[in-house]
Amino acid sequence: MIKNIVLDVGGVILDDSAFTKARDNLDVTKLRENKVSFSKCLLGKMEVAEFINILRRLGKEYEEYATVLSPENYEKNLPVINETVELMYKLKEQGYKIYIFSNITQPTLEYLKKKVDIENLVDDMVCSHIEHFMKPDVKFYERLIQKLNLNKNETIFFDDKIKNVEVGNSVGIKSVKFNSTDDILRSLENREC
Repeated sequence: MIKNIVLDVGGVILDDSAFTKARDNLDVTKLRENKVSFSKCLLGKMEVAEFINILRRLGKEYEEYATVLSPENYEKNLPVINETVELMYKLKEQGYKIYIFSNITQPTLEYLKKKVDIENLVDDMVCSHIEHFMKPDVKFYERLIQKLNLNKNETIFFDDKIKNVEVGNSVGIKSVKFNSTDDILRSLENREC
């Protein structure tokens, strides 16, 4: 019986499509040459503001990405997926434990806390910038299980990236690719939770 619902943030609770589009439009050559990557921010090894300054120094072709990543633009570029939040409230009322497991920066987490009543809605979080691991690293999943003391048989994980879902399943956590809240509802129905 499922008791624990684990959710990614980007693409599940917050719409990060503007981030993805801006990143996909980049020529990463200069970033590689300068040994700089947004992954450092996700791992808590570089401040987002520092990364944005580096992007702006590298040239105009990085301005769109820098603008999208700027916390003052999150309202526009990182909107809340209200349908997911509404479902989280319903699931919480039904007695499920709700957890966040995300590759996330400190500014994004702060923004999420302003937009969603995380304190009352989420039982706990395991975040990349705090743990210094990122999905799809197996060690990050092990940290999730250990830190939250999760019974794998009572836990289901939803992520919008198939690689993260595959790794979750490989470590024994029931994991499902998230496209919409229908995926959560169907998965819970099918597991007779």
